[in-house]
Amino acid sequence: MPDRFDSSMTSRRKLLGRGAALSGAAVAAAGLAPAAVLAQDGGGGLLQKVLDRGNVIVGTGSTNPPWHFEDENGNLVGMDIEMGRILANGLFDDATKVEFVSQAADARIPNLLSGKVDISIQFMSVTRDRSRLVEFTIPYYREAITLLLLKDSPYNTLADVQGKGIKVAILQNVYAEDLAHQGVPDAEVLQFDSVANTILALESGRADAAISDFSSAAWLTTQNPDKYKYPLESWGTHSYSAAIAPGDQRWLNFVNQIFHGAMTGLDFALYRDAFKKYFSVDVQLPAAGFPMEFA
Repeated sequence: MPDRFDSSMTSRRKLLGRGAALSGAAVAAAGLAPAAVLAQDGGGGLLQKVLDRGNVIVGTGSTNPPWHFEDENGNLVGMDIEMGRILANGLFDDATKVEFVSQAADARIPNLLSGKVDISIQFMSVTRDRSRLVEFTIPYYREAITLLLLKDSPYNTLADVQGKGIKVAILQNVYAEDLAHQGVPDAEVLQFDSVANTILALESGRADAAISDFSSAAWLTTQNPDKYKYPLESWGTHSYSAAIAPGDQRWLNFVNQIFHGAMTGLDFALYRDAFKKYFSVDVQLPAAGFPMEFA
């Protein structure tokens, strides 16, 4: 069974890599005029451009574990990096054929629209405002918000901070005030231009807590148990997706197919191993039968 599937996938990828060109005989047999086939193909779009180039260019960050950061050897690692490699593997049967472009959070959309990157995979929250500017892929993670606290903080739970008027540091964005007040209604909100600076505000005593992604708070506390802690309560659950420039349905469909296959299908091991490494959670391959994603 695995050999048959592997052979089938390789044949399809070779066909796609050649542009899936149809011969005149094949076009005639299909009852289509060559012009009609070209119109349906749309010139190949970004998918064909990426295949012809031989690598995929992924915009991402480098300072926010467990999503994207440098390890002790200076190598870029993290869950977002793994998703980029999963995409490269789907394109070329080679997870190394990816170029990562380091970008600030506020460059994620501009770099897409200017064509500097093919896709942004950078713990990007799906919001209605962003959806007007880019096309989002299917989600690859469900995130939530919590507080990152210093180990010696007098607070341990969300209930502990209610009514205290604490100062919280948060990454600057349109929803920052509202998001912070959903969890700590009376907090004084301090906005900073990077996640690293929100943590610096916490460590320097400028803030009593940092608003953190639940995944990041868990990672930092696991790596530094004598320095940080976090309450198990969370709020503001939302989706992380990759983003592409609007108007290329073929590219969007392809990326969605690769991500879906990694999370639920034949490439599940790639996603499962990354999820275990960065979130310490064993995810299970969906069972045969009714597709769980439509449940």
